[in-house]
Amino acid sequence: MPDDAAFTPPPEIDTLDVDLAIAEERFAFTRELTQLGMTWARDLTRRAVEAPDVPAANAAVPRLDPAEAFCKVSRAIRLTISLEAKTHEELRALRAGIVIEREERAEKAADQDIKDGADRYHERYDKVRDLVIEAAEREVGDHEEMAPLIEALEQRLEDDEAYIHLDELPLFETVKHLCEDLELNPDWSLWTGEDWGPKDPFARYRWSSYRQPSRKAIEDP
Repeated sequence: MPDDAAFTPPPEIDTLDVDLAIAEERFAFTRELTQLGMTWARDLTRRAVEAPDVPAANAAVPRLDPAEAFCKVSRAIRLTISLEAKTHEELRALRAGIVIEREERAEKAADQDIKDGADRYHERYDKVRDLVIEAAEREVGDHEEMAPLIEALEQRLEDDEAYIHLDELPLFETVKHLCEDLELNPDWSLWTGEDWGPKDPFARYRWSSYRQPSRKAIEDP
């Protein structure tokens, strides 16, 4: 048994190409039949003109009547021409259908590429936004300061030409660049490569009123 790792699967066959090849072969056969019939008809005509009264070599064999033979050949030629025309029309229709189907395939593939690109962009947008917000939450002093910073962040992501190809930019460099644009100074030692280090399970925002111990209910949390 060959090693599975060395096995190369055969390339996928497009059934449209197979159908087209069969139709083209069928059309070539009918054309050849027509040409053969015409060759036979010309040969009968030549023989009838050159030696119309030559008796058969064997008297026991009936003499071939050129007119009768030509009539049969010409009928076969007409039928073959009719078949050739029908085959040609089928071939043209198949080719036209293949063109339309492949155009539809290409259009669907292009639409899917656009959709996939949009999905990648929005996924990266959300990822970058969350990472920058998390960095800001570790640094910003209160909620009132956080709201305009998030607005500025979203404006940068949506309008700043530096981030127009956000889904193609490296993650760390993008987060770092945005933090610089927003005047944030994260502790980069907490960066793990794709995210910030895990938060304390009991972590609170810097501006949280609950950061201070109290035996009484917190007012205006």
